Amino acid sequence: MTTTLEHPVTTRPPAPTAAAGVLDLTPQGHGALRPADGHPTPRDVQVPTALIRRHGLRKGDVVEGRCDRPAR
Repeated sequence: MTTTLEHPVTTRPPAPTAAAGVLDLTPQGHGALRPADGHPTPRDVQVPTALIRRHGLRKGDVVEGRCDRPAR
């Protein structure tokens, strides 16, 4: 009996996508980029606390950049 080894399927991570919005902060320091009206949506991009601190971001700042994962 012979065993055939298959090469593992490699998938590429999704390409970075553009993201922009108004920064909204929680009391715990987490952030989300919201549309201009400021209401939460399922497509909000999460902003890590470390990134907020590193760049001195504040609630209401308009932020644009790239995100690693497309919004859900």
